[in-house]
Amino acid sequence: MSEDICYVTHETGLPFVVEMAGISYCDASYRISRQRSPIAVVEYVLSGRGTVQENDQVFSAGPGDVYLLHPPRRHVYAADSTDPWPKIWCNVRGPLVDSLLQAYQLHQVCHIPDCPPELYGQFEALLEAARQDLPLAEKLDRCAVHFLEIVVALAGLLRTRSCMPDEAGRLLAYIDAHLLEPVGVADMARSIFRSPSYTIRLFRRAFAKTPYAYLAARRIEAARQLLADTNLPVQEIARQLCYADQHYFANVFHRATGQTPRQYRRACHGETGNIRYNGGRDTQHRSRQD
Repeated sequence: MSEDICYVTHETGLPFVVEMAGISYCDASYRISRQRSPIAVVEYVLSGRGTVQENDQVFSAGPGDVYLLHPPRRHVYAADSTDPWPKIWCNVRGPLVDSLLQAYQLHQVCHIPDCPPELYGQFEALLEAARQDLPLAEKLDRCAVHFLEIVVALAGLLRTRSCMPDEAGRLLAYIDAHLLEPVGVADMARSIFRSPSYTIRLFRRAFAKTPYAYLAARRIEAARQLLADTNLPVQEIARQLCYADQHYFANVFHRATGQTPRQYRRACHGETGNIRYNGGRDTQHRSRQD
């Protein structure tokens, strides 16, 4: 576990405060838990997997995902034991934070998957502003500008997705429904009566990745679940998920996760993958409040 953290201030009474920001390279023990957190947490996942909870809402966050945890709610987040996160993040608070999230309709949004890689640069700009040797008021003003840019980008992404053509939604549903079938881009295109080239452009515009990349990622997710939750042989899992053979599946899985299927299954043995709580008390496996 290593972290590059910039501590800014815990002063109160200011309209916008960055308490800290940084990049975390998590290990299997990484877990943060807070009751009625006074801060808003905004994090961009670079790679790996993990589980996040705000009050009763629980979800998995993976590469390219952004999660927002709002005050004054319960925050729990933990890196996957076999494929932990690296992530860039900021902890912020103040009336400006609340007003911006409300104004851009992000106050009830916790998880925005598949964000474009350009968003990383905006998180990085906020982190660099927090590191500058400036008077506190000027530093926080600069950080506030970058935080606004992140909020605007996330809100714009959600608007684009909510207004995306019905055929993009149908295309996504078609892929999700055919994970266990040998579908290609031509099949996807036929499902919406479009050409393959148009289908690829449509999907990329709506979801910031190609339909094949999405299908491949969903199959890896399905493989993770089957390896962790069943005793099916690796060869059978490869067959069910339409891989050409067991060896090709093992190579693809290793490129995606850094482990072979058998290594992943052994690492998951005896683990539920769920976040556990310590009798309702705050627990934290790091010394910081990130």
